[in-house]
Amino acid sequence: MFLSLFATKATRASSEISRNYVSGGGKIATSADETVPRTSAVVSSAVDFISTYASQCRFKIVELDASGKEAPVKDKKLQAYFDTAPNPFTTWGDMLKLATDSLLLTGNTFLTFEKVGGNYETWFMQPSKMTVVPDTTNFIAGYQYDSKIDYTVAEMVHVKQNIVENVYYGSSVVRTLADELLLEGYSMQDLKDFYNNSSVGQGILETQDFVSDENIRSIRSQFADNFGLGKGRHSVLIAQGGLTYKQIKMSPRDAMLLDSLNISEDRVFRAFKLHKDVVGGIVSSSAGIKDLLKHDFNTAVRPILYKIADAIQLFLQVQFKKPLLRVTLDTTRVPELDDAMNIKADAAKILFSTGLISVDEGREMVGKTALNNANSIKHWLPSHILGNMPITLEDWVPGQQLSPTNQQPSPVGSTDPAGGTPNGVTN
Repeated sequence: MFLSLFATKATRASSEISRNYVSGGGKIATSADETVPRTSAVVSSAVDFISTYASQCRFKIVELDASGKEAPVKDKKLQAYFDTAPNPFTTWGDMLKLATDSLLLTGNTFLTFEKVGGNYETWFMQPSKMTVVPDTTNFIAGYQYDSKIDYTVAEMVHVKQNIVENVYYGSSVVRTLADELLLEGYSMQDLKDFYNNSSVGQGILETQDFVSDENIRSIRSQFADNFGLGKGRHSVLIAQGGLTYKQIKMSPRDAMLLDSLNISEDRVFRAFKLHKDVVGGIVSSSAGIKDLLKHDFNTAVRPILYKIADAIQLFLQVQFKKPLLRVTLDTTRVPELDDAMNIKADAAKILFSTGLISVDEGREMVGKTALNNANSIKHWLPSHILGNMPITLEDWVPGQQLSPTNQQPSPVGSTDPAGGTPNGVTN
């Protein structure tokens, strides 16, 4: 289905556009002559943490009614698109993980939106193959994938991390970490070389005598046989013929390579707005980790999801010509954000008893469906003011003299203050 859809698209030449945020070969460009490998374990951990939590969330589509309240959309196909999956081969969890990964690593996420076989579908497109075609009148004329497949503005949602240098493409936070990631790469390579050399630093063999080329080759061969690629770790080097060994390279600890890795790690996590103890899972108490997880979700995950939701919302508002469409975020699938039921129930009870929320609003707080009847949508005035004569805020008129007509019928049964029994049977 996807391939056949591609085959129907016309090829159109586009103007050459400079894309300074990504290059081929799995590397992120930071300048004209410098690239940063995205194989950093710290960057991978930070990105995976954010995108994994993002994949647990979902988007909901609603439409505001005349009173400003949320109501289901009338387009059943559009509702089904959000309720089921973006396409037959991708779940919403997978799509949100791809979209978040792309936005964090490249600063751009491209999502198609098309109607295929009567159903709406979305596919993730690789940013490195996507070209934005500018237009002097309409800002963007369209999009071109892999220099041969054209998409109109009505078929593509482009989410980007905006930068002032380029209004057509976004830029990743990784771009700001160029120096830290290069330092990390050098440090890791140095550590690898050090341990491959049996933890023996680079050095020279000194002698007062002449050493022929043949002897030099022989000495190097023997050294490699005894110490190369991790051989002979902690063994003793015996230098013969008046040779003495002199180290010319410091150990990783003396060179502060390990410290530099820690510094790089701290800066990466700060750039992604994460607490490194949360990603590393070394917080001492479960209460502490939950608080930090909430903090990191609100500072690192939620803004990314809002950015994606806002882009989809604007796209749908424009394409469907419905400015009252809203794409909202549902985080109920994230257990770390879910407060205990008793906490929610206590909060709902307090808010209801003070007249701040209705019965239906209180039910929604604890995950129950609304009753939607005449009384459940009203706000009851506080009982400590009215005693046993309850009245709703909607029905009360300021200055109104309360009378027994405002009083609700006394309950019948075991709760009857007159001492009745269940089912209205009296003693």
